[in-house]
Amino acid sequence: MMRFLAGLVSLSLMLSGCTSNPSSDSELPSSCPGIDASEVTAPTAPEFEPGFDSLGDSDLLQYVEDAVHASLVEGLSSDDYRVDQVVASYVSKEYLEEVNYNSQENIYFGYKLSDIEAQYQGEKYVFSLNDAGRTEVRPFEAYDDTYDQFLKDVAIGAGVILVVVTVSVIASAVAAPATVSTVFAASATTGAKFALSSAALGGAASGIVEGFETGETDAALKATAMGASEGFKWGAISGVVAGGATKLLPIGRATTATLRTPRESEVAAAKKYGGSDQQSYIRGELVSRGTLGSTRPDLMRTHKGRSEAIEVKNYDLKANIKNLSVELRRQVSQRTIDLPDGTSQRVVLDVAGRGYSKKFLKEVQEYLLGELGPCFNDVLIDFME
Repeated sequence: MMRFLAGLVSLSLMLSGCTSNPSSDSELPSSCPGIDASEVTAPTAPEFEPGFDSLGDSDLLQYVEDAVHASLVEGLSSDDYRVDQVVASYVSKEYLEEVNYNSQENIYFGYKLSDIEAQYQGEKYVFSLNDAGRTEVRPFEAYDDTYDQFLKDVAIGAGVILVVVTVSVIASAVAAPATVSTVFAASATTGAKFALSSAALGGAASGIVEGFETGETDAALKATAMGASEGFKWGAISGVVAGGATKLLPIGRATTATLRTPRESEVAAAKKYGGSDQQSYIRGELVSRGTLGSTRPDLMRTHKGRSEAIEVKNYDLKANIKNLSVELRRQVSQRTIDLPDGTSQRVVLDVAGRGYSKKFLKEVQEYLLGELGPCFNDVLIDFME
């Protein structure tokens, strides 16, 4: 463990090159001026209980990607980060057992795990569980059987679900911009058990990013110490991607995936609404991308003679609406401070392929507007098919 602590500190020094970018010194409003937050009655979010028969359920991978993404975004809770990818893939127990009969590395996401790991520069780490169910972290060693062994160690059900999570640190007070990628392997005795536990992987991913960024290993280890719950086990390999997000391997999604990724949703919204994407603002001024503490709407456009900021979201609105409401309140609140005066705000929810009814979407709209509160009652919420 001491080697990990020393290695992670040295990695943070490698990433360092501290910036002196200005950050907003204004406090984000937790409620409207003159309104006691306790007087605002929050509506009840639609309830959802996941029901999947097995890890091989074709709908489970989409559920996992949605849950991990929602939990990760809430954990990072800042426009100083960008989630580049969250991709899940199922590996059957039969496929894992083939390792016993050949000396070749298995193929996942279209690559060997060693190919994925080869993207990492500097130190990299393996997260695994010991017999007591506690998280152990050790420096990654040269390839022996690390990849396939850590998969077999977590396989307690019909197979393993792999989740690749990649986050770019766009602005940091303690480190230069970097892209951190983590390959999770997790398994559960049932599909429903996995679904209920999958959001924890997003929390672990945000903790890992924090550890690589700051070197504050206590916080990172605490965040990743999920341990093994009854019927759920996990492991991970993580590191900083050499060359940043532009050098990421193009990880393919499952052939059954039919919904747009969050990035694809942003592209679709840009075509529909127009405007400039990913501009950064602080204290009402346009600043360079990567300015610490700035806000970064997905789109900025002029609409009816007025500047409008557009935020695009692609969430499972039945399972993760509470995560969404927390993130929207954070972003909308910050943007009332940091966007130019007179800028309106619009939220675009991509619901294409989700099969939601008009009645359900109306309930979602009412719920989110209620969560934003009366101080943000001019925010528009659109649904994009």
